[in-house]
Amino acid sequence: MWKLLKEITGGKQMMNDISVDVNMLNESFICIPANVMIPNSNSVNNDCFSCFNTNDVLKCLQSLKPTQSLGPDGVPAVILKKCADILCSPLTDIFNESFSKSIIPESWKNIKIVPVPKSTSGPNVKFRPIAITSPF
Repeated sequence: MWKLLKEITGGKQMMNDISVDVNMLNESFICIPANVMIPNSNSVNNDCFSCFNTNDVLKCLQSLKPTQSLGPDGVPAVILKKCADILCSPLTDIFNESFSKSIIPESWKNIKIVPVPKSTSGPNVKFRPIAITSPF
């Protein structure tokens, strides 16, 4: 299986390890407000909902960038893109069922925040947060 994944993804590895002073990273993000209110609701307004169809889901899967970073679910976009023909029908059913029952899975709402350096020059490197979501 890993050999197949390596073949599909081109064997590229992500650089996840950057040597950073954690205190400096904390200072970089300290100004971001912590008291932002996010609505805690799984509800979907069904009045605005029209059913997903397999053609639209297929187009979305095919338009994924194969180099897209892994989201919190760990599903590589390149796999979704390569398997789009097989996945479009079951995913369409899952999306329609989820929206018709007004239940959005928690895993679809998870994000992974990655600190990315604004610049690498100088002793005081500043970071910006990048939010990576699930392709679903």
